Amino acid sequence: MGAHYSDFAVIPPFCWADVQVEHSAKTDSARHAVKRELCPEDSYIVHAGATLCGIAVTSVNATRHLQTCPTCEECDDAWRKHVKQKTFKELKQIPAQERRKLRLLADAA
Repeated sequence: MGAHYSDFAVIPPFCWADVQVEHSAKTDSARHAVKRELCPEDSYIVHAGATLCGIAVTSVNATRHLQTCPTCEECDDAWRKHVKQKTFKELKQIPAQERRKLRLLADAA
């Protein structure tokens, strides 16, 4: 028996979901990172849990159908730290010329 691609695929520990949060009279929606075990299916949050920034998620207020533009900065920072990437705040501190070099290196890979 040979090895299968799925034997070597690395599944990220987090996935992104659109989460609706109610604030007094209105509802906001933003993209948040949640643990992979909350959303093993392609488009549904299956288990109740919390986003990386602490917002409660259920199948009622979250979906994997990503339609909203804003991304939660706290979730993005936590996700980037987990995968050992620089956060946007850290990237902004790098001089523009060096950022361009990093971008070119990433594009070439």
